[in-house]
Amino acid sequence: MKFVAVVVFIATLYLGREVLIPFVLALLLCFVLVPMAVRLRRWGLGRITSIVVTMILATTMIAGLGSFFAVQLIDVTMRLPEYQGNIEQKIESLRITPNGPIDRAIRMFARLNDGLDKSTSEPKDKGRYIDKLLPPDKEAIEESPPKVTPVQMVAPAVTPMGILSNVTGTALGPLATAGIVFVLVIFLLIEREDLRDRLIRELGTAPGQLNNTTQALDDAAYNVSRFLLMQLIVNSTYGLAIGIGLYFIGVPNPALWGLLATVLRFVPYIGPIIASAFPTALAFAVDPGWGMVIATVVMFVVVELISNNLIETWLYGTKMGISSVAILLSAMFWTWLWGPIGLLMSTPITVCIVVLGRYIPALSGISRFLGDQPGLPLYARMYQRFLAMDPDEPDQIAQEYLTDHTVEEFYGEVLVPALRLLEDERFQDSLEPARREFILEHIRELIDDVAERPDPDKKPAAAETSPSDPAAESTETKDPSPAPDVPVALSGALAAMTPAQVICISAHDESDEVVAQMISILLRRRGIRASFIPAELRAADRVERLATEGAPIACISVLPPYAAVYARHTVQRIAARVPSTKLVVGFWEASAVSENLTRQLTAVGATEVVSSVAQAVASLVALVALEPGDPLNDGENTQPVEEQESLLVKV
Repeated sequence: MKFVAVVVFIATLYLGREVLIPFVLALLLCFVLVPMAVRLRRWGLGRITSIVVTMILATTMIAGLGSFFAVQLIDVTMRLPEYQGNIEQKIESLRITPNGPIDRAIRMFARLNDGLDKSTSEPKDKGRYIDKLLPPDKEAIEESPPKVTPVQMVAPAVTPMGILSNVTGTALGPLATAGIVFVLVIFLLIEREDLRDRLIRELGTAPGQLNNTTQALDDAAYNVSRFLLMQLIVNSTYGLAIGIGLYFIGVPNPALWGLLATVLRFVPYIGPIIASAFPTALAFAVDPGWGMVIATVVMFVVVELISNNLIETWLYGTKMGISSVAILLSAMFWTWLWGPIGLLMSTPITVCIVVLGRYIPALSGISRFLGDQPGLPLYARMYQRFLAMDPDEPDQIAQEYLTDHTVEEFYGEVLVPALRLLEDERFQDSLEPARREFILEHIRELIDDVAERPDPDKKPAAAETSPSDPAAESTETKDPSPAPDVPVALSGALAAMTPAQVICISAHDESDEVVAQMISILLRRRGIRASFIPAELRAADRVERLATEGAPIACISVLPPYAAVYARHTVQRIAARVPSTKLVVGFWEASAVSENLTRQLTAVGATEVVSSVAQAVASLVALVALEPGDPLNDGENTQPVEEQESLLVKV
C-alpha cells in the first residue's frame, strides 16, 4: 500500500510539474523575501507597503542582473572570432612532433572517419550483388546510369512577423513562468498569515498537534530562509572573488563569469565545475601560452576551498541537517523529475522535508534517511560491531568518543546501553552463549583499557554561589567528572590493605557485575576505596562476603530485564544480614526509575534508587562524605597520597 502511495505521489509530481514548479519557486522566493518585508514593517511601513517595496527591490535587482548578463554574453559572442588564431596555434602546439602520440591519434581518427564514409557509399562487390539480382540473360540488359535530380534549398522569406513569432515562441514559456511566479509571490506574501493558519487547521488543532505543527512550520521557515540567505551571501562572495581574480588574471568579461559562478553555485557539487569551465575555455582561447589557463584553474580551486572550509563554516555555524549523500540523491531525483529547475530547488526542498520529518510521524523515516544524524546511536553501533565479532572498531569508537567525553560518560552513555541491548537479546533468546561471552569479555577489556585515561580538560561552569556556601560545597562533591585524586591501580592496591568504603555487588549475573566493576573504578578515580564482588558466587555467598568485609555502603547493580526480578530479593537479604549498610540500587534503565519501583525497593531496605551511572557515583560520593571519620567529611587525612605510595612500595 505504501509503495502504491509513493508511486502515485511521484506520478503527481511529474504530471503536475507545469503547475508545481512555479508554485515551489514562488514559495522559495517567499522564504527569501519574508525577512526583508518583516524588517520594513518593523521600520514603520504598512503590511501592503512593505510587500510592494520588497517586490520592487527584488524585481529591479533581478532585471538589472539579467540585463547585465545578456549584454556581457553578447559581447563575448561577438569577440570569439578574434581568438580563432590562438586556438589553432595552441592545437598545433599540442601535436608536439609530426609523429607524436597526439598527431598519430588525430590521423587515426581521420582514417576511421574516412572508412565510415566509404562504407556508407556503394558496396565494394557491387557486381556480385547485381549478379544475384539479375536474370540469366543479364548480358542483354544494359545497366543505365541513375538519373540525378538536383535539389535546391530555398530559405523561407524573412519577415518581421516571422522573427517576432520565433522570438515569442522561444521566450514565451520562461516569460509565462516568470509572470506566474511573480504573481504567486505577491499573493503568498500578502496572505502569508492566513495561509499559515489554514495549514495549521488542516494539520490539526489539538493541544499536542498544534504545538508540533507550529514548531514544524517555524523551524522549516527559519531553516529554509536562513539556508537560502546564507547561501546567497556565500555564493555572492564566491562570485565576487572569482570576478576579481579573473580581472587580475586578464580573462575578458570577468564580471560575467563572476555572476555566472554565483548563480551556478546554487547547483550542488557540479555547479562550481560548470562555472569554472567557461572562463577556463576562454583563457585557453585568449592566451597564446598556458599561463592564463593554469592561473584560472588554480584560482577556482583556491577560492572553492576557502569558501567551503572558512566562509560557509563561519556563516552557517552548523549544518543544515542533511547529509552529503542525501544532497546528491535529492539532486538526482529532482533533476530527473523536473529538469534543471529541479536541480536548483533540490537542496531547499530536502531541507523542508527533513525539518518537517522531525515533527510529522509520516515523514520521520524520510527525515532519518536524509538527515545528517548517525544511522545508529553510538552505543548501538558499538554493540553491532561486537555482534560482528570485530574487536578493533569498538576500540576505535571508544578512543574517538573519549577525546571529548569523560570516562564516566563513556561508561554510562555507551557501555551500559550496549549491555542493555545484550540483555534484551538474551531475554528474547536470540543470542548464542559464545557470542555473549565474546561481548562481555571485550567490554571488560575496554573498561580496563580506559580506566587510567585522564578526562579531557573542560572549562568549569561559573559558580552561582560563594565558595563558603554549603550548597556550593555539596555541588562540588557531586561533580561527576573531577580529576582523579589517586591512580586506579594504586587505589586498588590500597583497598587490599584497608577496608573498602563502598562495595559494588551484582544483583544476578555477569552483566550486572560488569556495571558494578565500572562503578568501583569510577569511585577509585575519586580516591574512594571501592571494590566489587564477582557474580560467579551464589547470591547467598555474595551477601555473606559483603557482611564479612563490613563496608558501610553498598551499590547493587541491576541491569533489566533479567536482573529486575532479583533486585528486591538482593535488597531484602542485605538488609536482613547487615541492616546498618546503606544501599544504593542502580537500576540501569534508559529512562528514570518509576515511583512504584522506588517505593518497593525503599520499603525493603534501599537507601536510594538511581537509574544512571552518573547518579550512582554522585550518590555514593555523597554518602561516603557523610560517614564519620572519613577524610571527605571532616578533613582529617591520615596520610597524603605520596606517603601512601611510599608505604605501598615498602609493602
